[in-house]
Amino acid sequence: MAHSNAGTRHATDSVAEFIESALIAIVLVFLIIRPFIVQAFYIPSESMVPTLQKGDRILVNKFIYHFTQPRRGDVVVFRAPHEVSYDEKDFIKRVVAIPGDVIQAVPERILADDRVVLSFADGYHSRPEFFVPGNRVKSLSPPGVVNSKLEVLDGHVIVSMSGSPDQEIYLGDPSAVRAVEDRVYLGDRMILQLDPPDRPVVTMGLAAYNGDPTLDAAVITVGGELRAVVVRGRRLIIDHGHVIRNGEELREKTVKEPPNYDMPPITVPPGEYFVMGDNRNDSNDSHAWINKKTLEGDRIIGRAEAIFWPLYRIRLIR
Repeated sequence: MAHSNAGTRHATDSVAEFIESALIAIVLVFLIIRPFIVQAFYIPSESMVPTLQKGDRILVNKFIYHFTQPRRGDVVVFRAPHEVSYDEKDFIKRVVAIPGDVIQAVPERILADDRVVLSFADGYHSRPEFFVPGNRVKSLSPPGVVNSKLEVLDGHVIVSMSGSPDQEIYLGDPSAVRAVEDRVYLGDRMILQLDPPDRPVVTMGLAAYNGDPTLDAAVITVGGELRAVVVRGRRLIIDHGHVIRNGEELREKTVKEPPNYDMPPITVPPGEYFVMGDNRNDSNDSHAWINKKTLEGDRIIGRAEAIFWPLYRIRLIR
């Protein structure tokens, strides 16, 4: 009987120790670690693709910004501004600009001698390319958009867009452009023939099309729609969309695709940050916020450090 009582007391003591340890662990996790040090978060959207995938579970360092300020490139979790999310949900984005930085974004554009002929803020992209007259055919197939492309052909650019007539951009002398019935000529070369027949209109200058007004250019329209441009210059460039910080184009390896929107320069105020999703064109971030483009620093919860689930996605976040 004495041995039985001793065994019972030992078992009771073990259970008590286990309960005590469990309570201590719960206190540490919920009263110390989670509120002040590390917290797990779930990724509900694709706004940070390819860095983070929908369904990832991540660990966020809530301690780090008590000792240092967010840096460019940090992936941060923050309470969204009320005008962006009425219930101020937790968002996750990348810090692209810090206090004092000047930040802007430009969509894909066609440039003549580094000046804008046309810009495209409608969701299709190509790789950077340039050409001079006489180059062979080069096609640039934009990812993710059906029946849309930029094509370099016989010394000019053809812009093909879903549901719209092609637009063609030529290097040449704008004063040599003439419309004859349903045809348009550049010197002796016919550059446009309308089918079904219609009457093209030729005007000078690109200001009405958000092009550089200093460029010498002839614009051909049909029924109010732009169909062709002849611009004086030495070289045309198909310039991919990009973000510019403090006058320099960002060479970003973490983004899904370049921006397809135009955002004028913004100076980031003291104590605030400009944040963007790595999925540039599918992210509710600073560029899309209407009343205020920047994020107040005291809304930042912490820095995303690692993916811990699913297991095959385990990695540090950079």
